[in-house]
Amino acid sequence: MREKVQLLGRRSWRSSTASHRTTKAANPPRTRPIFWIIIAVVFVPALIFFLVRGGGQGGGRGIEWSPGLAAVCTFWGLFGLLVLAGWLSRRTLPKRLYEAAKAKGAVHDLTVLISPERLTASTGLSTTIMDWSLVEHVGQTDEHIFICTDASAGFTIPKRAFNSNADAIMFLETAERYWNARRAR
Repeated sequence: MREKVQLLGRRSWRSSTASHRTTKAANPPRTRPIFWIIIAVVFVPALIFFLVRGGGQGGGRGIEWSPGLAAVCTFWGLFGLLVLAGWLSRRTLPKRLYEAAKAKGAVHDLTVLISPERLTASTGLSTTIMDWSLVEHVGQTDEHIFICTDASAGFTIPKRAFNSNADAIMFLETAERYWNARRAR
């Protein structure tokens, strides 16, 4: 009996729409970064205005702004904006780079097909066929499956490319079984 397991997905940080929907349903919704930007732009100046004016309708003393206090507040405000900009770019840059590469045709869907005899990886441009004897390690982390051909090369398959975690585990176990069978020979 010839058993084959096939993985269809994309090499990207979001492997497929279906699996992304599954991931989103499993995790609680997160607040968008724009929410925090609006909070910073609207409420921080309002708070400063409130403090400068004396804390309310009845007036009052308020804060006496010395040049040193103004410099410290300006420094920390700019530092906060810099940290926020760095955080936003770190989160969005990989997606923008992937979309640009996909638009240029540099990134294609990746299909990995495993059978007892060989491992086949195909994209729109090329196909790689290799015997299991060339594979040095099959392993996993919480988010990825690795099929390593040497210390610095191999296939990284995101688990989110599968329809379910059970499918990812089945693929990993099958790959390990084929790899161990080939090593035992």
